[in-house]
Amino acid sequence: MMVPAESAITLNATYPFYIPIILFFLFKEEIKKSIYLGVFIGFIGVYFMVQPSATHFSWATLFALVSGIFTALANVTMSILRKTDHSFSIVFYFFLFSTIASFIYMLLDSSAWKIDSILFLLAIALLSVLSQQLLAYVLKFLHPNVVSSIMYLSIVFGVLFSWLLWKQTPAITTSVGILLVMVGSIVVMISSDKQDK
Repeated sequence: MMVPAESAITLNATYPFYIPIILFFLFKEEIKKSIYLGVFIGFIGVYFMVQPSATHFSWATLFALVSGIFTALANVTMSILRKTDHSFSIVFYFFLFSTIASFIYMLLDSSAWKIDSILFLLAIALLSVLSQQLLAYVLKFLHPNVVSSIMYLSIVFGVLFSWLLWKQTPAITTSVGILLVMVGSIVVMISSDKQDK
């Protein structure tokens, strides 16, 4: 079962909710009550989007949600490395390991060897390098909670592109879920910004 683009983007974009938890366990960074509120609102939104039940469960949805955990870990790691390493070094190693892991998967998938697939993959790679380079650079100046919350604009673009390219409009429950996730993220961003001052 495929997950609509806007749902996959939103579920991946739950990573700001994991960052305060990761920072608490790794660095004993205090979590303010308002951050708990933002995380709670966000996960209510996730519930609306995922609608977990025995008849509705999708592994693809679970994978999109777990990708948010890995994105949070990557952002925290980049933020730590950015204090000592140049953003170009961080991005180089990030993509070196990603390329090796992806190449192994690519060997197993014969559809990945078509010329149009390769051109799309190259475009994705170039855009990803640019995105990660900018992310690594900005993490030197802003707290990971703030950066990850600003990146919620990707949800707006995901919904827009899904509508323009595939003529898909999100279901009411998905729209409510997206809205709650974005509200939760804004609460986390504002709370984190005040905590840093």
